[in-house]
Amino acid sequence: MVYCATYGTGFRESGTKTFELFKRAGLTAIINDDLAETALNLVALIIALLTAVVGFVYGTMFGLGGNWPVILAVVGFFAGFFVSLIVMSVLDAGVATVFVVFAEDPQAFAQSHPALYEELAQAWAKIGYDPARRSVTRV
Repeated sequence: MVYCATYGTGFRESGTKTFELFKRAGLTAIINDDLAETALNLVALIIALLTAVVGFVYGTMFGLGGNWPVILAVVGFFAGFFVSLIVMSVLDAGVATVFVVFAEDPQAFAQSHPALYEELAQAWAKIGYDPARRSVTRV
C-alpha cells in the first residue's frame, strides 16, 4: 500500500516492486521479524479488555439487571477492539512507510529527516545493513 500511495502504481505491481526492493537490499528477514504489528495488536487487545471492564462496571453500577452487564462488556470489548485496530493500522502504515522509504532511497530520507535517518542507520548497522550500499553484509 505504501508503494501505491507513493508512486501511484497498482496494488499487484506495488507488491511485486516492494518485495523485489527488500529482496535486493537483503531486508526480507528484517521485515519478517518486524514486531510493530504484533505490539500494536496487543495494545488493541488491551484497549478492548479495558472497554469491556468499563461496560461491565457501567452495567453493574447502574443496577441493570439480568445479563445487561455482560452484554455491555461484550459490546464494549468488540467496539474497543475494532476502533483501536483502526487507529493501530494507521500507526502500522507509518512503520511500513519508514521501511519502504529507507530501503528505496536512503539519501532522500537522510535529507528530509536527518535525525531519524541517523537513528535508523545506527540501529540497522548493528545487523549489517548498509544504507549507502542498500545491502546486508551479515544477518
